[in-house]
Amino acid sequence: MEKLNGTNLCAPVQGKLLNIEKISTKNGPLFKHIIVAPAKEEYGYPNTVAVIHSDTLGSVGEIVSALVAVRGRVNRKGDARYYNHELWVSKGE
Repeated sequence: MEKLNGTNLCAPVQGKLLNIEKISTKNGPLFKHIIVAPAKEEYGYPNTVAVIHSDTLGSVGEIVSALVAVRGRVNRKGDARYYNHELWVSKGE
């Protein structure tokens, strides 16, 4: 397996597309996709993620999948630390 670093940490995401939000940027529009995966157990909490891409991944209600790059950082507020992460569609998807 290739050694992982900040540029190649990727993960597959698959689930139902709940919402698409268009974001205007100086480099053109981006789309934030809210995707919910099935819960492991019938009454469990499903994983919900936001995936950002320059195109839409599908229509609301569709099952979509993407290979995403995982990006993260730590924010500090006093003694507390908050870990933020972003999932971006990998190149070639």
